[in-house]
Amino acid sequence: MITVKIYLKLCLIFFVSTLCFAEGVSPELTQKDYEYLLKNRLIIRYNDVKESAWPEVTIFKLIKATPIECAAVFSYYPDQTNYSPDLLESRPVKYITPADVHVYFKFNMPWPVCNTVTVMGNRLSRLVNNVYQIEWYFVESDSSYNNYGKAQFFPYKNYALYRYQSYIKPKSSMAKLFRKQMINNLKKSCLAFESYIMMLKDNKLRLMKKYLTTMENVFRGEFVFSIKNQ
Repeated sequence: MITVKIYLKLCLIFFVSTLCFAEGVSPELTQKDYEYLLKNRLIIRYNDVKESAWPEVTIFKLIKATPIECAAVFSYYPDQTNYSPDLLESRPVKYITPADVHVYFKFNMPWPVCNTVTVMGNRLSRLVNNVYQIEWYFVESDSSYNNYGKAQFFPYKNYALYRYQSYIKPKSSMAKLFRKQMINNLKKSCLAFESYIMMLKDNKLRLMKKYLTTMENVFRGEFVFSIKNQ
């Protein structure tokens, strides 16, 4: 039976978390963290997973854009090859709902590891207070037993707070040797995503408008991607 003291503590935790989310910020970050991020830096945190060679990784970065712009670019899956290092192919292959799409990914891997193929489900959602989220879940892969994560975009001052979380449980017995490289690749991917956003806002506003329109059509219930043999 929950005591009154424990109940009040749980209510306080819930209230603080809800308040932070309503204000469009991540409750995981302190004021010092935001000051650090405002210096154009990123924060990387790790959570080791039992019986897994690789940890769960969470990255925070401030991007000089709006959350809706970031989410629109991220959720246009066919163009993820434009900014994701080592991603050779990215194409939607199956619809669950207009906002829930299975995507085929093919990655270039360093020798002696072969190129890998993974199919992930991707759910796009618009949360409270202009927070956007793309959450992915495991469908199948020739290189991992599990793979999940999410990209979240919170409004913060004149920025979008980019929160990227990823976990992969690799099949390869050599995976431990590539732990550091995996983390570096996630870091490079986040920075490349930011650079792509900046390039769009500076030089390709028409393409940015295409991404924004496409995402709004998804929220209206439209199937926006062409999928063969479905």
